[in-house]
Amino acid sequence: MVYSIDTINAKSIPLSITRAALKKAQQFASLQPTAEKQRQVYYNTLAVCVVNDYMQMMQIPTDLQASDSWNQVLRLAADVADLMLPGLGHLECRAVTPESLQSNTPICYIPPEVPDDRIGIVVVSLEPEFQQATLLGFSKIVETTELAISQLQTIDDLLEYLESLSETHQATETNKTPIVASETHKTTETNETPIVERLSQWFEKQIETGWQSVESLLSPQTVKMAWSFREFREAVTIGEKTERIDLGRPPMPQLVELVVKFPRIPTDEMEVTVGVQPYNDQTYLPEGLQLAILDEGGATAMAVSTEGANKNIQSRFSCEREEHFSVKVTLGDVSVTKHYVI
Repeated sequence: MVYSIDTINAKSIPLSITRAALKKAQQFASLQPTAEKQRQVYYNTLAVCVVNDYMQMMQIPTDLQASDSWNQVLRLAADVADLMLPGLGHLECRAVTPESLQSNTPICYIPPEVPDDRIGIVVVSLEPEFQQATLLGFSKIVETTELAISQLQTIDDLLEYLESLSETHQATETNKTPIVASETHKTTETNETPIVERLSQWFEKQIETGWQSVESLLSPQTVKMAWSFREFREAVTIGEKTERIDLGRPPMPQLVELVVKFPRIPTDEMEVTVGVQPYNDQTYLPEGLQLAILDEGGATAMAVSTEGANKNIQSRFSCEREEHFSVKVTLGDVSVTKHYVI
């Protein structure tokens, strides 16, 4: 439903800008190289803080640390103003000034680099000099860089929308049926003593030998710079480690690469992606190769296998901070199991 400007104004939510929000905005802005960038980051941070405060008032969980706007590198490199709602996604928070709303057709500018995976955009009118803010409304989808204020839905609509997303997410999680791998024969484990890799230690250069960055494992011809914001954001926020494993028998090795993607900054609940891909100049994975994710008790939680010509296989799952999990890769009667904790 689309409302008139008068209706939007009547249903807008006035809020105070807290001193903590002003301090955080000034802190982030002071790290920027130009006056223009400082103003951008200042207003972006205030908009995110105001929306975060409102979500907290409505008892809707938020995670500032997992938001792009709280990432120092992303703030410097792009125009970011989002708030992570755990289990739902990134909610864009865009600022306007009261002066900009005085035109006949007021708009909110949406930077072209805003990712298309945002669950919605909230427009916030800011008056930092008076410590006043107003939640004007929201939009689910924006296909242009100019969002007409007259096209906004109300904040009440936003709350209903988020509740609907939450119910959909819960239903999806409930209906998930993990693929359980059946073992019909005894396998030969190539690992001897279980060693638990703490993935986050890679960033502190404290991991065991045997790991390399993905870039160092790829040939120079295949390493390309990724300039899209989505790829840049992933490069900054997602850690990606690759390890060679051998599923063959002497004297015939059968090398593949195990790839684990995980958040660089751990949160209470994290999404982890584990995959297997061909090694070096190989094109496809061996047929019948199986990738299984094991829980802390060693039971198979999910599994996937190659069928025909597969260039890669992967499994994606959620885990909690300090939760242990294992990855088992099997080919024929040879398997390799790796143990991890973030």
